[in-house]
Order: sequence, then structure tokens, then C-alpha cells
Amino acid sequence: MIILTRYKRQKNKINAQYVGKYAQSLDFTCKYINLLKRWNKIYVNILL
Repeated sequence: MIILTRYKRQKNKINAQYVGKYAQSLDFTCKYINLLKRWNKIYVNILL
């Protein structure tokens, strides 16, 4: 029983780490896309 609760706690910790990494990468992707959009606007302005 003790081993089971310990395993669950460990699993939750791993899940939390995974979710944290996923959120970080998602945030990075959003920033990257926003950066690309901004650059596209600048390029369009230069070309026009």
C-alpha cells in the first residue's frame, strides 16, 4: 500500500514535469509564431 502511494506520487511528479515542459514549448511556439507574423508585416511593408 505504501509502495503504491509512493508510485502514484512519483507518477504525478513526472506528469507535472511533462506538463510543465509541454506548456513551455507551447509558449515558445506562440512567441515564435508571433515573431514570424511581426517579421512578415515588416517584410510586406518593405516590399510594398
